Amino acid sequence: MWASRAAESRDTGGPRRHLDWRGLLTVTGALAALLDRAQRGAPRGEMAFLVLLCAALLGAVVHAERRAPHPLVGFALFRNGLYVALTLTGAVANTAAVMFLFVVPQSLQDRWGCSAMAAGAAFLPAALAMAVGGPLAGRVATRDAAPAMAACLGAGALGLSGLALAPSFPVYLTVATCCGAALGFGNALTLVATQGVIRPERAGEASGVTKTVITVAAGLGVALAGVGAGAAADTALLVTAAGCAAACAALLGWRVRHGPDLGGRGRCHLR
Repeated sequence: MWASRAAESRDTGGPRRHLDWRGLLTVTGALAALLDRAQRGAPRGEMAFLVLLCAALLGAVVHAERRAPHPLVGFALFRNGLYVALTLTGAVANTAAVMFLFVVPQSLQDRWGCSAMAAGAAFLPAALAMAVGGPLAGRVATRDAAPAMAACLGAGALGLSGLALAPSFPVYLTVATCCGAALGFGNALTLVATQGVIRPERAGEASGVTKTVITVAAGLGVALAGVGAGAAADTALLVTAAGCAAACAALLGWRVRHGPDLGGRGRCHLR
């Protein structure tokens, strides 16, 4: 019902486009095979080969799509440097959120000795804090989305590090709740930020690419991390925290370079 009230994204200025079934099936097949194999726990060497194979297949898709009369995605989209940077940063944020959802409930049982039911109850505040982030992120103006996203990534880096180093159970739960709020808010800001640098008639295409990238990145990140219990889980959290810190620094660096208009409508539009 709410979706029906949203403005439709449609390019009315150009010729009618037809669905590129060849591109759609090729991309979907390559990504599905990769993610399915990753979730089944393929050996590291095999996973590396599959990643390279997927990259080669996607390269072939790019070559073919350049010649397609109605490509699945217009490659001019990737000439928008700010859109690409925000999408990649969003991939880090989404990977951190998924890692958080995967590791914390497991650690509540393995590290802190909770039963499955007790772990679920203990994780509920963090889960609710993460869920509230989505609606709140939708209220952020597009020009403020990227700076807010950088702040959330920084807070997420501190929170994930705090989870790995928490000295007591109450501290762990408090940090988890704060970290869930930061990651939920920052992850939801990805689409807000990327939509702020894209012309409205390309919004649907751009959001589809962004969601695909961040979803695949999260799936591969968790699968390749091979998260286990105890020290392995803490190591995964610390590595993820480092990724969040790097993404935060990249966004802040871009803001310093391009000024406070980062994320605002104007010169960064895809033409």
